Amino acid sequence: MIADGIVADLGSLLRVKLCLVKLIGFQKCQDTPSRNSTRIVFERLGPISSSPVVQSCFQGLMRALDTSLSCDLPPACMVENGEETVTRGILGSIFVDVVIKTVQQIDFSTAPYLVIRSLLTSLVILLAKVSHSSHKRFKSHDIKHDFSSPLLNPWTQSLYQAVHTVMQLLPRPDLSFDVKQIIFAVGQAAVKQLHFDRKTSTLILRYDRQYN
Repeated sequence: MIADGIVADLGSLLRVKLCLVKLIGFQKCQDTPSRNSTRIVFERLGPISSSPVVQSCFQGLMRALDTSLSCDLPPACMVENGEETVTRGILGSIFVDVVIKTVQQIDFSTAPYLVIRSLLTSLVILLAKVSHSSHKRFKSHDIKHDFSSPLLNPWTQSLYQAVHTVMQLLPRPDLSFDVKQIIFAVGQAAVKQLHFDRKTSTLILRYDRQYN
């Protein structure tokens, strides 16, 4: 419904997010209130179910991330001790951490094929839809998930870690050819992001030197 343009306030989005992470399979889920906002905390991803409901959750997540609808969101709804003042962003940005954490914790050897496809495609969307507002080639309607904004900046290094996790899957013989094609698309989108977004690339390279 979110991807179809149905207007939702922050409270509704957070309730949808809480239901989503529970259905996906995160075993520790709760809403944590701050002074003027609420943040959904979710940890310990269990085995992914092959039920149609779960597969539709991942497909809906992918569509929500790809929407162009703008939304005012406080950074406090995404990170602990975040700012309470709202930041202009894209409605689907509130689900960015769901994709990143799922990529980092999912067991790709047992997850259903359609779930893997939707999840990896969601990661491509995150990278391909990153804001390049500082580059003259991009117009205002091209701006999507802005990882230099207070809302998503704390997730920049985790985004790169998710990309690194996915790229490590390429040598595995049990993954289908089309899944590996999506993995290549993840790598290509990450390279483009490094090229256009100097601030994000600096954070990513700092992370790379720290862990590799």
